Amino acid sequence: MARGHSSGVVQDLVNECFEFDTSDWRCSPGVAVMVIKNRVPIIMQGFGQSCTSDKSPLTAQSVFDLASVTKHFTACAVVLCRDMGLLKLDDAACSHLPDLPPACSKITINHLLAHQSGIPEYFELSPEWEEPHCNWYNTEAVYRLCAKAIEDDGLEFEPGTKHEYINSNYALLALIVAKVSGKPFHEFLQQYFFTPLGMTNTWVIPPEPWDDDSKAPRHTRPNVVRGYKETDEGDFVIDEDDVVIAGDGGVFSCLSDLLLWDNAMRDGFVELGMKPGSVDSMFEAYGNTLKTDATDKKDDTKEKKRKKKKKKGYEQFYGKGWEINPDDHSVEHLGSWNGTSTLYYRRLDEEYTIILLANIDDVAHLLDDLAQCIVEEGV
Repeated sequence: MARGHSSGVVQDLVNECFEFDTSDWRCSPGVAVMVIKNRVPIIMQGFGQSCTSDKSPLTAQSVFDLASVTKHFTACAVVLCRDMGLLKLDDAACSHLPDLPPACSKITINHLLAHQSGIPEYFELSPEWEEPHCNWYNTEAVYRLCAKAIEDDGLEFEPGTKHEYINSNYALLALIVAKVSGKPFHEFLQQYFFTPLGMTNTWVIPPEPWDDDSKAPRHTRPNVVRGYKETDEGDFVIDEDDVVIAGDGGVFSCLSDLLLWDNAMRDGFVELGMKPGSVDSMFEAYGNTLKTDATDKKDDTKEKKRKKKKKKGYEQFYGKGWEINPDDHSVEHLGSWNGTSTLYYRRLDEEYTIILLANIDDVAHLLDDLAQCIVEEGV
């Protein structure tokens, strides 16, 4: 399919899924779309505005908060640490995070990667458990908050007996990477992945807090989009939440950099020090296939923060930072946070990838629809 024709098809699909017409994209936030075939972008284009106030358009260099799509970056860091001899995936989490209470003694790094640990969700815990003078918005605080909650109330379930998508798992994994490598998590990813790959517009939120919002990285780094939510009246207003918790989220990137990332992942990251086969192992479900709860868990105040893609009573195949779709030999992950929605879809039986980045809150389900339409149209 010719590039120009692909662009027209995708624009029609974007309009259909978002219930917009082409003129709407001149004054609203939108979505950046990339489809990669055989390592070449068939389409790499933005639809809508990076900032509605100055009408700057979304481009391949527009930088988005990847939200939970970050999780496979974290998993890559963990696997690289394993390949460097810094840890083993069957290590007890307590061996690297000694402040976890005895109830966590059976939790392994594999359990954290596969969301099978039983650790509670950090943003559902009472902030009154924060230690004095502890900045809630950092990964160390998440560690302490979870440890205190488990000490008081125990785990949510016995490790390895259930799959429950919990962001705390990946925040703790980022902390483990920092502890075993001796480098802050954001510096580890920068040194071992982003800089060698030439990903000049990709970075991880640093752990240091700032005095006011104007000093937040999204306002001091180049090309970062503004994040929006749609009001009941159909208007778009700024909706951004600057936190310094990394691992479960916190990576910022753009389409042009993610092209470099995806192609390097196709090569197994071997030039970066990963052992052959390590990347492929990330697409394998850990342990036995486990069923999720038979009901959807949703909290209107919390669940909007990081969407849990969960269907009623379905078998969950989760690898290392990826949801696994055996039916079409693909992996994917959705992300959602204030002012951002993201999707990353990869076929394993062919070199085909779809990446969708929106600077609109709570539209990950629309991105999922859009990705399915792109696949069905053969773009």
